[in-house]
Formats: sequence, C-alpha cells, structure tokens
Amino acid sequence: MISEQAVLGISDAGDAAVAQLIDADGKDPELSLLIFDRAGGPSRPVATAQAKAARAVAQRVREAGRRPSPILAAALAADWPEAAIRAGELGFEPHPPAMPEPGRRRWLVTGAAEIGSLPLALPRCCCSCRNGPALPPSPAMRSSSPA
Repeated sequence: MISEQAVLGISDAGDAAVAQLIDADGKDPELSLLIFDRAGGPSRPVATAQAKAARAVAQRVREAGRRPSPILAAALAADWPEAAIRAGELGFEPHPPAMPEPGRRRWLVTGAAEIGSLPLALPRCCCSCRNGPALPPSPAMRSSSPA
C-alpha cells in the first residue's frame, strides 16, 4: 500500500492544501486535494483527480521507489497540475519542501507567523513517508527550540 501526501500550499491563517495519494492492492488509486485545518479540525476534500490522472501519479510514485525526494510533488506537477492551480485559487501559497540539515536526516520547520512561527526539528520517519515532514507543526507539536 502506498499512502503519500504533499503540501501544495499554506494559507495566511496556517491551513494547508494537501494532495493525498492512496494506492492499495486490488483497488484503483485515489488522488485528492484536501484542506488541513491548522487547529486540528477535520480535513475537507476540495477536488478529486480523474482516474487516469490518479493512475499516472501512482505509477510515477511506485517507479521512483524509496528515494528521499519529493516524489509525489513531481508526479502531481506532471500528471495533475490542476491540484496546484486549485490550491492557488483558494488562497494557498506554494510551500517548497523542507530540506534536511546537511549530512543529517533532520528537518527544521517553522510554522505560520499567525500562530507563533516557532521552530521545530523533525527527524525523518522510518516508514514510507520518504519526503521528510510534510506539514507545518500543529500547535500541539510546536517547540520553542529545535530538538
């Protein structure tokens, strides 16, 4: 099973526009554009990719393997660019992927200024989320100094 997410934009209020791919054996891939609430409320779907685009994105992600790079974002740009366009129309500014510290598997992340913009250091997860941290920290996860 592949479950990947990529942040396509952050609103001024700190909400995130997130593309989500779910590709499970025996089922057609699902590709959606969701809005993640900065306060931890329920996410809400705003767009769903057509089956052809979802299959193409899932294929690119599978072919890319386990490289530590923003694989889903690149696949979206190639096969479902409408997601980023829609996110922009909704007021979500692009948010480039965080880069790890040189020689380490740790990412420094800052939150939205409106909710404190406190820094947080996140280690890379050992599961399939090969892109490093995908979202700005929730208020419950914020820290005043990097770990």
